Amino acid sequence: VTVLLLAFLALTVWTGFGIVRSMGPGGDGVVARTVTSDGVECLVTQRWNGWTEPYTVSFYSRPEGGDWGWNYIDHESFRWSSCELMEDPASGIVRVVERGRARAEYDNRGQTFSLYDDSGRVTVTVEARQKLRDPPAF
Repeated sequence: VTVLLLAFLALTVWTGFGIVRSMGPGGDGVVARTVTSDGVECLVTQRWNGWTEPYTVSFYSRPEGGDWGWNYIDHESFRWSSCELMEDPASGIVRVVERGRARAEYDNRGQTFSLYDDSGRVTVTVEARQKLRDPPAF
């Protein structure tokens, strides 16, 4: 019984540490970057807000020689420790994939940006580059 209790306590502490680490400061910066076959530079950034709304996650894009544009992804997210930007050159779509899950997509040719829900369905589509805005300096 004592061994089981100690194992349970160790697991609880380890899990709690993982939650605090994923919510806490220390992950600010660019978490993914790519340049598409069409020459569009894309990046995903995150910035720590505080304990109640841990991270703001944003997508930025700019055509070669052009201005940066910003798109919202999330403002209450845990830290993104594994993010990829995956381009399909045939369609001009760049998917934002976090921990193996599609979170958003940027359609370079259609100039739209879409967010996905947890089941992988598009929940909202807006104009790409919602605002002209430079990425933050980290």
